[in-house]
Amino acid sequence: MYPFDFNFKQNKNQQEVKLSSNVTLRDILDFLYQFFLGTMSRKLFSAGMALLMAGIPGMIDAVTYGTSLYFSVKAEPPAPVFEWPQYIGSLFIVTSTFIKLRQYFVDRRNNLTEEKTKFKETWRELSDERLVDEFERLYGVKNAGLTTIKNILSHKEYKNRVIYMFEVCHMHVEAQGSWLKLIDKWIRARKNFSYTFSLLSIILAIFTIIMIILEILRPGSTNSGTYALYPYCILLFAIVIATIVIIRDSSSMGTAITLVKKYHPNNFPS
Repeated sequence: MYPFDFNFKQNKNQQEVKLSSNVTLRDILDFLYQFFLGTMSRKLFSAGMALLMAGIPGMIDAVTYGTSLYFSVKAEPPAPVFEWPQYIGSLFIVTSTFIKLRQYFVDRRNNLTEEKTKFKETWRELSDERLVDEFERLYGVKNAGLTTIKNILSHKEYKNRVIYMFEVCHMHVEAQGSWLKLIDKWIRARKNFSYTFSLLSIILAIFTIIMIILEILRPGSTNSGTYALYPYCILLFAIVIATIVIIRDSSSMGTAITLVKKYHPNNFPS
């Protein structure tokens, strides 16, 4: 009876491991959801960037046309670059930015150095409920698991560094045994996609700067209306904010990978 049960459980575990290593349609859909949707601010941000990126071909035509006019070369005028998709995209990105800023100021903490030091000294004496509440109050990390918090605070070699890294990337990790694991198996791919997206944003910003310069040197040279300079400035602001958000998100995922792999307690034997 017992040997049979043991073998059955063992085989079942082996099957689960084997199945978990395969990529299913659900895994792919989950990855797409996490990358493109996620929170409300990310939904707005992704939609806004998609609408702005749609204007890149028109920007190339506008830059070519404006440069041709500046050097007195005859060229066909392009279609207006800044149209309703770009206006809506800019609005989405600005709205997403305000959501992020609101979250930042709500979660901003005063100088609690003394309280944090005392907390790190006495956390083992606290009840589980008090431990979770105090960690959230002092470090601004919401909804972290109890075991995750204990694993972080138990790190002996680099406690402060580990806590700081966890503050940055807590949405991407959870407890596993005596340490942490990455929540999303696709996190490396998401990080690489984000870096690629940031490069596209930089290219978009460069084209926008060129069009701003052309409009300053020769108003109307991009064939986008009399007041095209102002929308271009708004567009540049939205792109800069979007690029910062993308880079921070990529950095957060990179921090999660480093925290899980490099700072495992087994890497620092007593």
